Amino acid sequence: MTEEIQKIKVSELPEARSLTGLSALGVDNTNKSVKVGLEFLESAASGHLGWYGVERDSSIANSACTRIGKHELHVALPIQNRMRRCLLRDDGTVRYYLHPNDSSKTDTGMPADLSGAQGQVMVEIPEHYCRFETEGTISRVKFSEFPIPGFHKVQKCYVSAYEASVQRSTNKLSSVVNLSADYRGGGNQSGWDGTFRTQLGRPATNISLTNFRTYARNRGAAWNGYVYDVHKTVTWLYFVEYANLNCQLKFNPSLNINGYRQGGLGQGVTNMSNWDLFGYYPVIPCGTTNSLGNKSGVI
Repeated sequence: MTEEIQKIKVSELPEARSLTGLSALGVDNTNKSVKVGLEFLESAASGHLGWYGVERDSSIANSACTRIGKHELHVALPIQNRMRRCLLRDDGTVRYYLHPNDSSKTDTGMPADLSGAQGQVMVEIPEHYCRFETEGTISRVKFSEFPIPGFHKVQKCYVSAYEASVQRSTNKLSSVVNLSADYRGGGNQSGWDGTFRTQLGRPATNISLTNFRTYARNRGAAWNGYVYDVHKTVTWLYFVEYANLNCQLKFNPSLNINGYRQGGLGQGVTNMSNWDLFGYYPVIPCGTTNSLGNKSGVI
């Protein structure tokens, strides 16, 4: 018995937001067998649901990457633009989100309490899907909002909006804007209060990694110091947004002719010439970037 093979165009596939569990199969259609290969399904799903990413040739000495995937997703940046600041309770639930244009306010425009009394100031990174590929000297990273076959799931997570401080009375790692002695940063130098070197409102330093991890767990079993997986996620999202591995390129608030981000985030204070006057302790207060809200920018 001879089977007739019928071809299907990608445009004729039914719309679906999830292809979990979909595999190569035969489908009866008025006594005709339709055979679809798994490779075809992956290609169809990828094009139908959409992804965006970058690729780079390691044989070329250039930090610039080439954007790949759907143009409109590079413009919309659907994953990056769903990252948002919030106040997070110790049990991992969101008390409220902060205003997209001003982190000193709630998302309803009311004054926000960033002192730690109502939660930790965090950035929510949404659940999404990612795929890494290597072909010779070409490396690729692809992002999607949808579970495309071959992509792995990146769980929703939270990362501190500021460099961490420590509540001294409880030894709890914190992400707050608080000028009290209980949250004094640096090495907790009380003698510097009221001077140009004050550590009030600054991040905490001069603490071992072991103790930082302990202080994080003092807030709850699900709290950690900055972990590598979250760092990788933030870094790759940046690389795809700006299509460049050099994050210290000069900041450019304007989009290019295609509507894409360009430039980088600038050098910040990494080239500060007189840090020695501060004993190499923190100089930038937590919350300095609040006026930017969820956006990138220069203060």
